[in-house]
Amino acid sequence: MISKLSLKTRNSLKGLLLVSPALFFFAVFVYRPLIHTAILSFHDWNMVSPTRLFVGWDNYLEMLENPALGKALQNSALYAVWLIGIIILLPILTTAGMTYVHNRVRKMFRVTLFSPTVVSLGIASVMWLWVFNPIGGLLGTIWEELGLAPLNWLSSPKTALVAIVIIVGWKAFGYNMLLLLAGLGGISGEVIDACKVDGADGFGLWLYVILPLLSPTIFFILISTLSMATEYVFTPIHVLTGGGPVNASTNIVFEIWRQAFRWFRVGYSSAIAIAVFLIFFVLMIFQMWLSEKVVSYDER
Repeated sequence: MISKLSLKTRNSLKGLLLVSPALFFFAVFVYRPLIHTAILSFHDWNMVSPTRLFVGWDNYLEMLENPALGKALQNSALYAVWLIGIIILLPILTTAGMTYVHNRVRKMFRVTLFSPTVVSLGIASVMWLWVFNPIGGLLGTIWEELGLAPLNWLSSPKTALVAIVIIVGWKAFGYNMLLLLAGLGGISGEVIDACKVDGADGFGLWLYVILPLLSPTIFFILISTLSMATEYVFTPIHVLTGGGPVNASTNIVFEIWRQAFRWFRVGYSSAIAIAVFLIFFVLMIFQMWLSEKVVSYDER
């Protein structure tokens, strides 16, 4: 019994030794900043003063009373919902349509739709600035040819957030489409043929057979979309709208940056960041529960 325990202990120590470099960098670059941010959230500090004023829960209480933060949370929720529609539902429909075209045409569409993925967000934002320009821009010219009044996408509270969603969706669309095509290629042809023999075809085949078999890929895209959305949204807002007009396009990520590096309210910004972390932690638990209920890894 002693020899077995010692062997188990040695194996555990070996495993810990192998992962220790990754654990070190994870602790330094993830856990340490997270703990430091949590400590800062209870202070009032401007990054210049050598002293920090402890304010307790005041920063968290201010969040509940700040209408600008409420608007940022509302915009973040709308942004996530619209983005999921653009870069999950549309790639699914595109993937379904591409299965019925010639292989050469399919390759051309793959290259064309994937190209925006390799474009940096800074360059993409400047390019879309010209597209959305109501005077001489692409959409403005189309509107003029149709006899409609030019629409100032980036200066209107009704369309500013929509413009940001379009830019991010345009960049991420091709990547998600390739993931779906790869997942579709991993489905056994024998399963599809057997379903066709049983009478499944067209819409029914996709709804009841292919989509359930693609559920692991779709779930992965859902998770990566939610994490990617917070990463991609900052640059278009910073370059094009600055959170305006009247906070119409602001986002919770941009609000954290604005409070810390524009208004130098580091404590309040840290409190918002901790609140966002807790929200995402709850969403992660919900995603794990949802994966057990919805995602199927069996080809049955």
